[in-house]
Amino acid sequence: MSDSLPSVFRGCAVDEDDPAVLAGQARALWERWQALAAGAPKQGYSKTTVKAAIVQLVEQYVSAELPIPYELGRLVRAVLTGKLKKSDPGKSDVENVDTVSPVQAAKDEAYWAAILFEADLKADQASVYAVAKHLFEGKKKDGKPLLGSSSLEAAKATVTNWWKIPHYKTHVRLYRRRSPK
Repeated sequence: MSDSLPSVFRGCAVDEDDPAVLAGQARALWERWQALAAGAPKQGYSKTTVKAAIVQLVEQYVSAELPIPYELGRLVRAVLTGKLKKSDPGKSDVENVDTVSPVQAAKDEAYWAAILFEADLKADQASVYAVAKHLFEGKKKDGKPLLGSSSLEAAKATVTNWWKIPHYKTHVRLYRRRSPK
């Protein structure tokens, strides 16, 4: 399925409750916002239109009782803060409050991949080893390893630390409730 921008009409919202379609729309909006921020031509989807589509998309997620995906959370943060990057390494953690996850920016994609992978497992199947192995063998969209770890043991140490973060466990439970088993 290809990602497509949602249709935005005044006073007319299209009801959609398919998680795959909604996630595709969130990805497409994120990519459009990045392009607009980089100075790309509007092509019928200005920043104002993207903002209206965000509101409509959030309403659809709420109506379908689905968890907000990472891309949509990242997009909302970028729109509200006017920033596309996750954090400024020259600032303290307190000054970088606009980050979506409590991990280093370089591990952000791996962090969310771990949450989604663990949520797809039954609770009794989830283990540090299973999540670490998934991350150790997994690749980002650009083909690079999800974790820069050189060993499975280093990946296990990373996952063990993430398991101690309430944010991680809360999101695993949230996504697990929505995952069909």
